[in-house]
Amino acid sequence: LVWGYCVKNLVPRLYALESMKNIEVASKLSHGGRKFSFRRNSRGGVEQAQFERLKEMVKGVTLSNSNDRWSWPLVGSGDFSVSSVRKLIDNAILPKGISKTRWI
Repeated sequence: LVWGYCVKNLVPRLYALESMKNIEVASKLSHGGRKFSFRRNSRGGVEQAQFERLKEMVKGVTLSNSNDRWSWPLVGSGDFSVSSVRKLIDNAILPKGISKTRWI
């Protein structure tokens, strides 16, 4: 998947050239891109356009060896808490009033 899209649907002509259909994006990029596992070189046209599109999508992406983790952007630490959700609901959804909402 690239940004939630299946590569075979996103760039079908490029996917057809791939000899290793289950290769990970990190492996593909670390071995110099196209020549590593494509059956043959691109002939230009649609294949080249799709390769350029895919390259543009991953431009600026940095892959790290760290484990995946959840991040909660509502607090600086990135750690989820019930308190942060309560504050979000209080501030964004519930009507403002003199008394605070009592959570039980």
